[in-house]
Amino acid sequence: MGCIDVAVTENTPQSTYEGKTYYFCSQRCKTDFDKKPSKYLTMR
Repeated sequence: MGCIDVAVTENTPQSTYEGKTYYFCSQRCKTDFDKKPSKYLTMR
């Protein structure tokens, strides 16, 4: 996933997947992740 060192605030885009919260640098990154989380999590 491309979002590294995201400054987390109350407005930071976020998604919860399998009980874990993920934070994103932009709404676009969040939307892409939401479409297919497993695609991004296997990139680690």
